[in-house]
Amino acid sequence: MERIIQYSRQEAGSLNADRAEALSIFLYELPDLTACNVFPPRHILNTLLQRGWAGGNLNRPFFAWEPFEISEQELQELLPKLLNPDWRVLSNKLWRIRLPMKIDPEFDGIIDRYTWRQSVCKKHGTNSLEEAEQEINLFKSEVLKKLGLDL
Repeated sequence: MERIIQYSRQEAGSLNADRAEALSIFLYELPDLTACNVFPPRHILNTLLQRGWAGGNLNRPFFAWEPFEISEQELQELLPKLLNPDWRVLSNKLWRIRLPMKIDPEFDGIIDRYTWRQSVCKKHGTNSLEEAEQEINLFKSEVLKKLGLDL
């Protein structure tokens, strides 16, 4: 059974919204969790989760939670939900739409989060606005098909 996370999400100009969501939804909510949509390895993920906060700048809500970490077993059980999420559920829960997460074990040996993010985005970053728009349009099309709204 997936862990439920209690957290608050404060958006600019609004009151704190206390929430309780499944861990997979919580992770999709967090700003700056991924690097170019690549989900971090467990040791980098746990560094963020143990901090107990994220966001709060550049038009991103501020998130706060009781610090925790996840085990390797919990991560392995969670990955299918992160890599192939239920967009019908997510579309009603997230503060923003984001591209689906992916993994790239090539960078798992990097210890610090900053170097990991930089290295991942060198490989997975788009080279132009046109490439980014193509990726977003492909993603929109796939989500609409999954939702039965293929236009």
